[in-house]
Amino acid sequence: MVSRLAPDAEAIVQLYREGASLADLGIRWHCHSNTIKRFLVSQDVVLRRSRPKRGLDEAEIVRMLDEGFDAHEVARMFKVHPETLAEFLVAKCAVIASNPVRRRR
Repeated sequence: MVSRLAPDAEAIVQLYREGASLADLGIRWHCHSNTIKRFLVSQDVVLRRSRPKRGLDEAEIVRMLDEGFDAHEVARMFKVHPETLAEFLVAKCAVIASNPVRRRR
């Protein structure tokens, strides 16, 4: 798989250095983020450290959004980038979707 990425080496390295995540690059090149990581290492690219995740209070976020706060306002209140908040919400939705609540009869 890594050799399949070789023709696009310049583009992959450039996008990564410009801030694209391993996951984003994996989606774009139809492979796993670990494959992208191995490829970048083979290209002697110094990998970025992952940022520690801030503790986001799911219940508080949901409450604020239900009360009509804009997602940008909520992100600012939690001192995170709006994209970080969006990633958190998408991850939570994926967990909810994969574990649907059973209705009582």
